[in-house]
Amino acid sequence: MSQETDETLVRVEPDTTPEACVIWLHGLGADGFDFKPIIPYLKLPKTSAVRFLFPHAEVMPVTVNGGAPMPAWYDILEMNVGRKVDKPALIASSERIKRLIDEQVAEGIPADKIILAGFSQGGAVAYHTALTYPEPLAGLIALSTYMATADEIKEQRPSAAHALPIWVGHGTKDDVVQLTLGEQAMVALNEMNLSASWTTYPMGHEVIMEEIEALGYGLRDEDKVSLVERASFADFAALDVGMMYQMEDENGDTQLVSITQIDDNDVTVDANHPFAGLELNFDVEIMDIREATEDELSAGRIEL
Repeated sequence: MSQETDETLVRVEPDTTPEACVIWLHGLGADGFDFKPIIPYLKLPKTSAVRFLFPHAEVMPVTVNGGAPMPAWYDILEMNVGRKVDKPALIASSERIKRLIDEQVAEGIPADKIILAGFSQGGAVAYHTALTYPEPLAGLIALSTYMATADEIKEQRPSAAHALPIWVGHGTKDDVVQLTLGEQAMVALNEMNLSASWTTYPMGHEVIMEEIEALGYGLRDEDKVSLVERASFADFAALDVGMMYQMEDENGDTQLVSITQIDDNDVTVDANHPFAGLELNFDVEIMDIREATEDELSAGRIEL
């Protein structure tokens, strides 16, 4: 029986039976509602059967905040570059998330269809959980965070984590979790022979829309690249690299794929979004500036 209830997490269900799941961990002092509003901005297809789970951390005293009780995945003892933390508490939070993953698997969602995401403190727990979980997950998203348990991960890391897709985002102006801490996590990943997509943004300790929209294209998954016999394209009038067409996957579902390579006997097709896993940079020109209206100021958003 699940130990999680509506009091311990925020659950957002799809219109149909869930086939995939995203578990998103918030930062210090926040709760599971913190990242629920990002779902529409991921621009998932309306037919996607993705369950979203946003667990609440337990309330505990936090040393660096004068011992004040607040939602936290673990206690932070020092805020220096070394970032001294209560590792047993972090690992206990990780075990809770592993049980939550186990529950999704028991309900019929394969582990390789589950993405784990975390911001700041939640990212440190996500690192530990995804890199020590015994089965391969669909991906890990680490936002403005650090790896507090690198030594423990290296000791416990199963072979399943070797091919884990990892996307890391960090702010160059972050004065809470300094950029150096994010870079140290990347070094630790490299030492474990794990590759990760590293993207920085000109922001502080936060998540910005550009970052969320980049995530909407998804992590690159090499399992979505496959070989198809060239004879299968006999009805095509022409066959060129870059062409996109619809094909059925092993479950009979239709998916859009692109042709990336053509050989004598085989054609390589890729079902990843063309922007998946890429760092996107945009040139923006400001055309006009106006004063915000009173309604916009009170609502905290602009009217287009």
